[in-house]
Amino acid sequence: MKRDLNADIAWTDVDGPPEQRTRAYKWYPLSYPVLERWSFSGDNTRSQYAFATIVHFGGRFGGPLARHWLATAIDRNPNGVTLTLPGESDPGYPAFIRAMGLSDPAARDAAARRAVPHLDRDTIYPTFDQLLVRSLGMDAMPALEASAATADDARLSALSMVLPIDYSLKPNDRPADVTGLEARAEAAAQRLNSGTPVPTPTQSPRDAAVYNAVVALNAGDTRGLPLLRTIADGDLRRLNVGLFSPDLLAVAVAFPNSRFARGCLAYDVLRGGSYFERDDQHDAQMPPGSIAGWQAWLATYPDHPGADDAAYWLGRAQQDSGRRVDAMATYADALERHLGDGDMRYSLWRRLLFLLDVGSSERDLATFVERHPSSPYVPLVQYARAVRRARANDFVTASTFGSDRSFAAAIYRLPEIYNARDVLDRYHAQRERWEALATDDPDPNHPSLAARDRLASAWSDDDGWKIGYLVLFEDTREGGAMPWDHPEYPWPELARTAQAANQNAQTIALAKPLTEPSVPADMRQRNQRRIVTALYKQQTEFYDDERYMMGALTSLPASVGNDSSLYQINDANEITRQYDDIDAWWARQTIVEAERYATEYPNDDFAATALLSAYEVTGRTQYLREIIARYPDGSRTDEARALLWRATTPRT
Repeated sequence: MKRDLNADIAWTDVDGPPEQRTRAYKWYPLSYPVLERWSFSGDNTRSQYAFATIVHFGGRFGGPLARHWLATAIDRNPNGVTLTLPGESDPGYPAFIRAMGLSDPAARDAAARRAVPHLDRDTIYPTFDQLLVRSLGMDAMPALEASAATADDARLSALSMVLPIDYSLKPNDRPADVTGLEARAEAAAQRLNSGTPVPTPTQSPRDAAVYNAVVALNAGDTRGLPLLRTIADGDLRRLNVGLFSPDLLAVAVAFPNSRFARGCLAYDVLRGGSYFERDDQHDAQMPPGSIAGWQAWLATYPDHPGADDAAYWLGRAQQDSGRRVDAMATYADALERHLGDGDMRYSLWRRLLFLLDVGSSERDLATFVERHPSSPYVPLVQYARAVRRARANDFVTASTFGSDRSFAAAIYRLPEIYNARDVLDRYHAQRERWEALATDDPDPNHPSLAARDRLASAWSDDDGWKIGYLVLFEDTREGGAMPWDHPEYPWPELARTAQAANQNAQTIALAKPLTEPSVPADMRQRNQRRIVTALYKQQTEFYDDERYMMGALTSLPASVGNDSSLYQINDANEITRQYDDIDAWWARQTIVEAERYATEYPNDDFAATALLSAYEVTGRTQYLREIIARYPDGSRTDEARALLWRATTPRT
């Protein structure tokens, strides 16, 4: 971005020394066309950067360009935007309103009226106008009401995506004659979806009777006791109607000797806490309970609302005892059978994804297929095996695993997959990438220098994370393993599988051998640059937990990572010590690799960037002073001066 702009606008005006600020005012109008293009690019980094800059300078200059940008955004109404528009209660809302010329209520109403006609229910991801209407909140209500007066079902259904609807209410909680916009929007969404899930839960009369009886009981109304007495000692699945813990507790209290209450007590004994106080259900530090105990509980109470919770803890106990294949089977079975009331379904799915992604070995995945060949989750496991081969840069084998047709069938039947079409598109794009890489070098264990350089290039580019990304995450993993477990996860191989899954670790492992003196000079230089960039990106753009999961990279020298004289985090907190040690390891490697680049290639433009990355990781101003002294007219020197001014100037 800085290269395209030849300057960074935001830091110069906000944190730069006074003599630089006038230049920022000149740069902004000249750079606005670039910023506008970036804001609609779909690139999260560029769009957020451009949006923040437009808002900042719009507030400074009264916003003529910002108002132009807002009108353009409303009319273009891009789909799947990555911008985050502040809401009325957000701290950044006043600045956004001021910058966009929306301080006057009439201007906000005009913007809403311009945006509302563009609302479209046929999109999975939010459009800009949906975000804007939601951001304007109650100021958008007159425009929404006016539009909805004669709107068709499609428009009304779209409004349900932006209105502040209370999804906890059941249809039977609403008076039959409600004609408000909110109720009409929900009704339209239900008509259009005609049986598919909609935001507001729907109930059959039979389920509604159970729901009303339980809620009434919790409020002191006992008229539903005869019905609930039958259920509490009979088919407990009838309690799976969207009830909350306090409501279910009322049933257990009313019928303390019932089968439902006995199941709750048995759950308490296994879990070491009340079934009705489940705020700690995701706590990785809580002991999950015994495998045999949970298996016996599920055999006795398979229809209990807590059956999905019990399956979750059974799987956790199996994981923690090293029985990862059994854990996969438990999670998959619970998902397939729709156990319990469903409040743990998301956690079951994410645990299964963790095992498919990095929490198990390739042998574990193969064993699952051998033991459970008829499981509907086999296509997903086979796909995970293909991803593991791609992470080993064995693209020939990766391209042969599984069946496209069976994978597609599995995806479409999973309620956890919100957009099967997008997942399949990414799946096919990934396999095409593998097939292209497979033709480059047939031996992943002994690649030639040129082939290794091309692999390092493929992994390090902007889309390199897609090579080893499990598309089942639907973009939530952001190119790295999410922190579903901490370094205490009892499997020594986790660090290795996490490194194989990580774009930056892959880049460094491929690039490091190409920085040896025997390698051609141009190849050596670009791979040294890749190492510096990958180290910096991992510490500034990826989840901290992913770094903690990977730990110390095996591809970089341990002597550097363990050299406390290079860098040390002085924190007396023993709880965070293990994380501080990992952070220090990465910072030390960055120091050495950045200084190496600046020393070996002092006249290269990237040398200053390398030193700047060392500053941003360590906070040491010596690197800023070195940039200013060595490159007085360099492309990063103004930024170094601004950062040094900010770091050394007392704030009042």
